[in-house]
Amino acid sequence: MLLALMPASVSAQQIFKCVKGGQVEYTSIPCAPGEAVEKVWAGSTYPTYAPPPAADVARNQQVQMQTEHRDQQLRQNPSRAVAEGAAIPIRAGACEEAKQARDRKLYALGAGVSIQVRRMFDEEVRRACRW
Repeated sequence: MLLALMPASVSAQQIFKCVKGGQVEYTSIPCAPGEAVEKVWAGSTYPTYAPPPAADVARNQQVQMQTEHRDQQLRQNPSRAVAEGAAIPIRAGACEEAKQARDRKLYALGAGVSIQVRRMFDEEVRRACRW
């Protein structure tokens, strides 16, 4: 008896694709007289939900625990990451010093310096400026 008193909107909803004069309209009510019904979709008032399989849940939990364990180890031993990497010592002023020394030598030699001498000085700068 209670079911007879429930409104009709609780039942499964349908969607109608109506066409009239080349115009398409989607409605939740049947098409009006003179409109062609192209398609009707049956709907549900409640979305369906299927829980994930137990194997997937267990795998997700295992991966989460492994990740937390790894992160905890990295926090406890931060020097480990430095030991695995390479450190390149940088002498910040060495490059600039080599450039200034080259310029002083070229100035002292004058304008007629050969290209071979210039290349030799440039090679010294290149070695000092690379890391």
